[in-house]
Amino acid sequence: MGADLYIKDMNRESQYRGFEVSKEAVEVGYFRDCYNDGGLFSNLGLSWWELAGKFKLDDNEREMTLAQIPEFRAILTEAISNFKPPTGDKLMSCFDKDDLPKTEAEATIRYREYFIDCWANLLLRLLDIAEEKKSNIMWSV
Repeated sequence: MGADLYIKDMNRESQYRGFEVSKEAVEVGYFRDCYNDGGLFSNLGLSWWELAGKFKLDDNEREMTLAQIPEFRAILTEAISNFKPPTGDKLMSCFDKDDLPKTEAEATIRYREYFIDCWANLLLRLLDIAEEKKSNIMWSV
């Protein structure tokens, strides 16, 4: 299970890519985040459900309007700036044994690259595209 975001005014058929998080999926207007500890929002200390409530998406057919995107971006940007990866054994347990970093410093860099440089930037890109297309974002959470 996870949160699926779709840019409303883009072709829905081309948006569905399964459960991938990729640049290609974002460029056609789709972003997905899982709800578990391996998800972006979990690692940023955010909740899809709390934000859906904050933006009253249940009252608005789960559509985030263009007017709401800047506030969502600000919340996301603040969470990114406060991002702190786990440390010690908890950090090292996030990696496959075949791909274990040599040091905790290397693990921290790789963890940040994965969640911030990859996932968070993809979500920010989705917001950019929605604004460029002047389109609302559909939330399925």
